[in-house]
Amino acid sequence: MRGYLRTAALRTDYGCNTMPGTPLPPVSRLRSASPSRCQGITFRQGLGLAGEMVDGLAAIEEALARCERTEERWCIAELCRIKGELVLLDKRRGTVKAEGHFQDGLRWAREQGSLSWELRCATSLARLWQAQGQSKKARALLAPVYDRFKEGFATADLQTAKAQLDMLQ
Repeated sequence: MRGYLRTAALRTDYGCNTMPGTPLPPVSRLRSASPSRCQGITFRQGLGLAGEMVDGLAAIEEALARCERTEERWCIAELCRIKGELVLLDKRRGTVKAEGHFQDGLRWAREQGSLSWELRCATSLARLWQAQGQSKKARALLAPVYDRFKEGFATADLQTAKAQLDMLQ
């Protein structure tokens, strides 16, 4: 389980090497996994972070298609966010596409009333905007989402958002 959590925390250098069944499972196993499992989402992100960009993006595309086909869309905001993060890792695709995926994730999270997914999407988009020199815009997006939380400040997502906000001051 530690490997899964470390991969989820973007520590693929350690996480991928400690997951059961190292190396990463073949994409065919991921594609057969249900997109409704958080582990499957983490694996998809882990593929991209481990340098398997094409496989990671293909797995995300397939998961998004399955969400549409089955109308099981509870995780679609997170899939859009991960797709944006993977696109950012691929220098050829540019930041415009990543920004669009983050915006799609935000739209889905807000439509579903999912504050946690909204926080993740807002954090990713704020990080991108900060890198583009748009710190005020980034803070204006992230601060109101963060401020809606009343508990859970020890969680990784809220700590990441807080650190991002601190960098935006």
